[in-house]
Amino acid sequence: MGSPRGKFGALAVAVLAVASLMTAAPAQAAASEDVTEFARLDCAPVIRQGHWNSVFKRYAIVRNDCGRTITASVQVSYNADPDCATIAPGATHEFRWFQTSASGYKANYTYSC
Repeated sequence: MGSPRGKFGALAVAVLAVASLMTAAPAQAAASEDVTEFARLDCAPVIRQGHWNSVFKRYAIVRNDCGRTITASVQVSYNADPDCATIAPGATHEFRWFQTSASGYKANYTYSC
């Protein structure tokens, strides 16, 4: 037979394993809620984008056709997305960002923040 210390050690490992499984489920649920919080906004299209001042400085103009005030940003290829901005119904907002290479950085769509 094994020592009492070994039995208690195995029990402690089993308890920790169960506890980690119990805390992982809420974390996964919270992660999935975060994903839905940043939903794509098809009612706020990117209407124009391009370069300003240099090839490395990009912009995208978004028009809010959602019929309500939104807080949004644009998803940018290969780059960190610009900060979120509040846009009134019918208004536009110009998002700007600095890219690190000369090509491939564009705003793909608008999403809710």
